[in-house]
Parts: sequence; structure tokens; C-alpha cells
Amino acid sequence: MQPVGLQEWIHKIEEGEGTKYIRLVFFILAALALTVFWHVREAKNFTTIEAMDAAQVGRNLAEGKGFTTKFVRPFSIALIESHRGSGPAPALLKEAHPDIANAPLYPALLAGLFKIMPVNWEVPGERFWRYQPEYFIGGLNQLLFFGALFLVFRLSTRLFDKAVGVLAVVLMMLTELYWQFTTSGLSTLLLMVLFLWLVDVLVTFEAGAGAGEGKRSAACVRGGAAYAGGYVWLMGLSRYSMLWLIIPVAVFLAATGAGSRGKLAATAIAITALIMAPWLFRNYNLSGNPFGTAGFAIHHGTSPFPGHLLERAMPENLELQLNKIELGQYPRKLFVNAREIITKEIPLSAGNWIAALFVGAMLIPFRNPALARLKYFTVGTVLLFIVVEALGRTSLSAESALINSENLIFVFTPLFFLFGCGLFYILLDQVELPAPWLRAVIILGFVTVLSLPMMLRLLPPREMPVMYPPYWPPAIHEVSQWLEPEELMMSDLPWAVAWYGNRQSIWTTLDVGASERDDFYAINDERKAIKGLFLSPVTTNQRFLTEMWQGREGVWAKFYLQVMVAKNLPSGFPLKMAPPGLLPDHLFLSDRIRWRQ
Repeated sequence: MQPVGLQEWIHKIEEGEGTKYIRLVFFILAALALTVFWHVREAKNFTTIEAMDAAQVGRNLAEGKGFTTKFVRPFSIALIESHRGSGPAPALLKEAHPDIANAPLYPALLAGLFKIMPVNWEVPGERFWRYQPEYFIGGLNQLLFFGALFLVFRLSTRLFDKAVGVLAVVLMMLTELYWQFTTSGLSTLLLMVLFLWLVDVLVTFEAGAGAGEGKRSAACVRGGAAYAGGYVWLMGLSRYSMLWLIIPVAVFLAATGAGSRGKLAATAIAITALIMAPWLFRNYNLSGNPFGTAGFAIHHGTSPFPGHLLERAMPENLELQLNKIELGQYPRKLFVNAREIITKEIPLSAGNWIAALFVGAMLIPFRNPALARLKYFTVGTVLLFIVVEALGRTSLSAESALINSENLIFVFTPLFFLFGCGLFYILLDQVELPAPWLRAVIILGFVTVLSLPMMLRLLPPREMPVMYPPYWPPAIHEVSQWLEPEELMMSDLPWAVAWYGNRQSIWTTLDVGASERDDFYAINDERKAIKGLFLSPVTTNQRFLTEMWQGREGVWAKFYLQVMVAKNLPSGFPLKMAPPGLLPDHLFLSDRIRWRQ
């Protein structure tokens, strides 16, 4: 075999055989440059409760403490104790508190990341910019984003052609919302990758279950149905609400498969249920609910439980409290939230105007049977999850619009780009252009218009990576270190204390220790002594009238005003010592002077 000469290499490049590699290298370099630019210039520290909560659970798991949490919800205590039925359980706080709020897959993935990366858990006090572990989490989610891009290209090429795949990938790469999720710390991109793999499995199943040369054996078809059920299981272990995806998946399998269609749907459902059962049993064994505290999301936002009221409550009779919710509250929550999802979230969920082309693609018939079935699957999935998201919404969605774990529609947006770019090329092919080069101009103009939000975002001025108020990691870390590792703090941002301070922290109760029979003393006297109270701008920056005085969650804001203005504490309140220099932004009270040590 003779070596290839220089002339032959040049010929291959000139004739086009090597140009695809040049283009691929150029795309990879451009993607890496954009990645570095975004993470250095635009990335922020975590700004959502869910991100810090999952990260601290992942750290506990990496340290060999199991699925435990240092972010303790009073409702979690009440739920576990109510299920045990044996009165107060001091061990719930004196030992590692079991986590019954998070699905396990994403924290487990973070635990693996923390095991292999050189993580520094210290928060520098001077010249702080970003918390180092959050760089690693952002890098992990960046890899997941690239995985999603690869799967979009693969699906687009299979269902349309290579041009549609390239355009879909480029537009996703130039959509700001995806980059915001890469550094959000949320499990959304993991869900997106799993969903795209699921769609790939369904497309493969459709090709193998139909008639013709590609038809596969009955055993292979049943294996494809089981495989699809396995992906739904993985998504359910990432976010419980994704288990509802088994409904459109089962319908797709039944509508596509030949012969015993019901058996195919039943196979997927059975696989999902059987593999999910051990974790659900674990939660039920701990709390009496297979989904833990997440199973009560439908009650959030009703009249008796606005805001975070339910998670901060310790009801002695939970069933009695839930019976206060009128049945009409649930349809009201559904209609109010569904209207907001349809009018605001879905148009913005893709990050640009591709959503309009997606809607157009849903209205046209496709000759390709795989595309037609996938179209109906996508429409059914989006409609179903409008209902699921509307009923499961909590105040997390109000605190961080779009960038939150309850934005379920965003998980399906890669299909918006797939169908939207497909329709764009269908329309473009119908236009007779006077010159061939105009086609390239139109495509370039299309990409430019849809990527304008991203381009404008990358222009000056540069934003600070810290969202203050309320989060200033150095202050949170410093205050947390005043307590010993085994001691308990109460705070209005316990998720941040758990993540940045690595201390056990319980959410502020719905009372302020004004009576020896309230929840504050029920925790302090009967379960574990509270050694520190930390109030941040979550409390100190509240509106004076509507939140401090009239809001049902404003009791600690009134407490803050009494301490700052009147220098007054409730009679017998156990925490009386305060360090200088924190007011008015923060208030810290402790049982003794700790800050001089």
C-alpha cells in the first residue's frame, strides 16, 4: 500500500471529500469558543432553590452519607413523624436527615462528578466571583447540552435531511435560554438528553414495527417497547413529574406496533413501574407518600397554602389541613396556570421565534409516517404537560421565570427546532429564486434574526455573576462556619446555608417563638436545639405592607423589625447574641458569642 501523497490530499480537500472534516473542526472550535466565552463572561452562581438543594444532596452522597439533606423542611419533619406515629423524633435532626424532596438520579450524577473532580468547598471571602464546585456542575451540564445537540442532529437527519439537522443545531447553539440552563445547576438538560434518546428509540421502534424490509421480529419489537419504558423510568428518577410521559409513550407504541398493541403499551408501563418501585417504596416507607414532599405540589398555590406555606408548616393533622382546600381550588389553579403557560411560557420556551414555525409544522400533513406519528406524539405530550405543569406549579416558578425545575415544556423544545427547521426548508423549497446564492442569503438571514437575543446578550455591559439580593455566598459561608458541623441553624434560605455553608439548616417556621407551644419551640425543645438564626434579604428586603404586615409568611419580617428598630426579642427567646456589622441586610442571632473565635 503506497502512502498518500500531498497532491492527493489537496485533491480530496478541493473535491469536497475533506471539506466535511474542515467544517466539522470549524464547528467544534466555534462551539468551544462560545462555551468558554459564555462561562467566563455570562455565567452566574446558582440562583434557584432546586439547584442548591440537589447539589448539597449530591455532596452528601459523595461523602458517603447516603440520600440525606442538610436543607430541612419543617413539613418533611411533620410528614415523617406523622407516618411513624410515635410523636417527636429527635433523631431526624440529630442524625442525617433523609431527603424526601428530590428525585435521585441527578444528585447521584453530581455525586459522581464530585468524586472524580478536585472540588474545593471553601468560599473565598475576598474577590469572590463564582463558587468553584458550580464551575464543575456547569461543565457537566455543558456536556449534556452538546449531547442534546448531537441527538437533535441525528434525529433531524433521520427524519428530514442533513441540512435540517445542521440548521437545528446551529439555532439551538445560538439560543440564549439553553446556555442559561447550562449554568443554572438544574437537572433540565439531563432530562432533555434522556427525552431525545427516548424519541430516538420511538423512531427506531416505528421503523422496526411497520411493514416492509425494515420490519423486525416480535421479540425485537417488544424489546423496543421495554427500552422506551426504561427511558421513561430514568426521566422519572430525574424528575417525578416526567413519569406522566408514559401515557403518550404507551399510546405511541400501541398506535405504531402491529399485532398485540396493548401488550406493547403494557410492557412499557410495566417496565417503568417495576424499576421505579424500589425508590417509591423507600419514600413511602419514610414518609407515607411515594413521592415524599414533592407529592404535595398539587396543593401549593391554593388559598390555604400560598407561597411556601406548606413546606414551612408542621401540621399535627395533615389530613385535616388538606381538607380545608375546597375542590374548586384545583380547577382554578389549572386554568390560571395553564393560561400563563400557553400565553407566556410556550412562546418563550424555545428562546426565539422558532416556536411559531413549530406550530405551523403541527398543522401540515407529513407523508413520512415516522414524522406524522412523531408530530402527534409531540402535540399530545405538550398538551399533557401543560396540565401536569399547571397543577404541579409552586412558587418556584414565580421566583425564577423560565429558569426553574418546573418549566417542563422546555424539556421538549428540541423538537420545536426539529420541526420548525424542517418546515423552514419545506417553505424555502417552494420558492423560485432568481439566483442560487439567494438561498444562502435567506438561510443566513433566518439564522441571524433568530439568534439576535443571544448576540445582544453577549454585548456589553457584563453582568455580575452573583444575584444579590439575596445570595452573597461569602457572607452565607462565614455565618455558617460560626456553628459547629453538627449544630442546627434556622434560616430563610436554608438551601444556600446547606450548599455554601455545609451546615444543617431548617426553614424558618410560621411563627417566631412568641409562645412555648409553637413550631419554633417544638423544634428547639423537643427535637434539636437551634444554635443560630440567620435572616437574609429574603426577609429583610420584603415589602413593608403587603409582605411584612399582611403576608401570611411575614412573621419573621416583623421579628426582624422588632429586633432592628425596637431592640426587642420575644420573652424567653433562646437566641440573644448578635454580631456587629450585619444589619440591615442580614440578621444573625445565636445562643452565645461565636464570631470572635
